Amino acid sequence: MKRSFDWRAALARIPLPMLALAASYGVWGFNRLFVPDWVALISAAAFELTYVGLAVARVVDGQRTRASVIAASAVAVSVLYNVASGLFHRRPDLLINPPLWADVGLALMHGLPLAIVAYNVAALLLHSADVMPADGLPDAVYARPSEPMPAYPVPMPAHDEASQVIGATTGASRYYCPNCSHELSLGQFGSAKRYGHCGHCKP
Repeated sequence: MKRSFDWRAALARIPLPMLALAASYGVWGFNRLFVPDWVALISAAAFELTYVGLAVARVVDGQRTRASVIAASAVAVSVLYNVASGLFHRRPDLLINPPLWADVGLALMHGLPLAIVAYNVAALLLHSADVMPADGLPDAVYARPSEPMPAYPVPMPAHDEASQVIGATTGASRYYCPNCSHELSLGQFGSAKRYGHCGHCKP
């Protein structure tokens, strides 16, 4: 059956890329102070796609917190660049013959975040790839709980109430009368357990 378009879910998600695109303009404007326009465009797209991509990325459970921290760091850099870009747009005279410490601070704002965020994203994705299963299922649960081992009963001597044992050759369950040790079917075993004897040893 064809599923109808979920417009509510679409409307809930559309603002995210639009907000990121708007924020990228400020990042682009700040980076233009240091690099050509096309490099500034790549840098702006990189920061915005970092937190958008990590918001929908499939990572192992143990790495989700780290992914959130990296995404928050990219958002913080975007905010810082947008504020600086807005300030210089309103006060372009601040860029005319600034003191050395101001130039050093701006250079650090430009150079440090890009390399640090890029390294952390690479480390996160590489670590997640190392621990993900090889089946590559898109919706796989990467933190798989271990399945309990089946408890196989130990063969009991005849007349023991727990007369069910595992066949050594076929692996099938075998059942014995708790009174006379005669081998029974599962239904016969249930009756023998109830009455204390089977048809072979019926008094």
